[in-house]
Formats: sequence, structure tokens, C-alpha cells
Amino acid sequence: MVNVISSANLALEKTLLSHPAKYPYTRTRVKCISVPGGRSDLPFSTIFTDIIPRRIIVGCVDQEAYDGNIAKSPFNFKPFGVTEVTIDAGGTVYPAQPFTSIFSANKYAKNFLMFYENLGAVGENRHLSIGYKKYKSGYTLHAFNPCATDSNSDFELIKAGTTQINMRFAEKTPASGIQVIIYAEYDGMYQIDHFRNIHSDQEV
Repeated sequence: MVNVISSANLALEKTLLSHPAKYPYTRTRVKCISVPGGRSDLPFSTIFTDIIPRRIIVGCVDQEAYDGNIAKSPFNFKPFGVTEVTIDAGGTVYPAQPFTSIFSANKYAKNFLMFYENLGAVGENRHLSIGYKKYKSGYTLHAFNPCATDSNSDFELIKAGTTQINMRFAEKTPASGIQVIIYAEYDGMYQIDHFRNIHSDQEV
């Protein structure tokens, strides 16, 4: 238990009468999209229609693994021959200059670099324990950072808009299909007023 001296407690209560205490946090959402077998693309599909995320991570798993086949891992994020992944957030496309990857020929350096950059692991002495070869073998995740700053600690202004995803594959998707899993992060804010009521921007 923490005891607050009376003068500090009175000052805090006085401040709460006019301004609620604010606590920023990161909230997350997950969206899944099924891609049937025999497809060579996933045309621009809407994934969110309200708030633009500050970070998006996309991965693909086998549909049977997603459905619960115990012989397959739902955490085995394979490339599935993807050649292009782009995000349209509020009318702005990421990456700004789309590029083509060829995983079968080990030509996916830009995907790998963008993964590290958009997770804030470049220039900050952070290591994600996913090397270049490992990235292709079960850790193929595509990261996007549709916000004004690359900092993980800065708080972003909430922006309304529609977010879409577009994917192209070098080969047809497996007959059983694949599941595209989209993980999104948002800046959130908790507020506590004088009566100790807790409010969140998720209530809006």
C-alpha cells in the first residue's frame, strides 16, 4: 500500500476536478481473411473501416492449420509464393513504392528489412531473433507502419479512415486455401475522472 502525503493528495484531487488523469496504452485488433484455393491474388479487401492503425502485421497460415488440424501448426507463417503485399490506409498506399518478392529464389530482402524497420528494430540495438533464412521458414510476416512517426513511444493522433489490404501470389494458393491474419495496433487512452470513473476511447 502506498501512502500519499496530504498536500500531494489534495493537489491531485483538485486537478482531477478539472482535468481527468490520462494513461496512454496500446490496444490491438485481429482480422482474418480466408483465401480460397486456386487464387493468385487477394484484391484490395477492406479490413478496417473506422480508425487507421499505427502498425499492421500480416501473415499467412494454412487453412487446415487454422481450422484446427493437429498435424499442422497455426503458427507456421509461410510465404505461400506471395510476390506483393500492400496496405491502403486512408488513401495512402504502403509501401509507397510497391516491390516484387520472389521467395522461391530467396529474393525477399526488402520484405525482411521492412519487417525490422516497421517494428522499430533498426538502429535501436534490438534483435528479433529472426534471421534472413528463418524469416522465410515459418516466420514470414509483413509489417507496415502507416503513421507519421517511426517511434514506438510517440503517441499518434487518432485518424479515421478505411484500411485495405492487397496481395499477389506467384503461384495458385493451395487447394485447401490459406488464412490471412492481420494484427493491428492502435494508440489508446484511458481517462480517470474525479469520481474514479474509468473511460476509454474504445467506448466512442
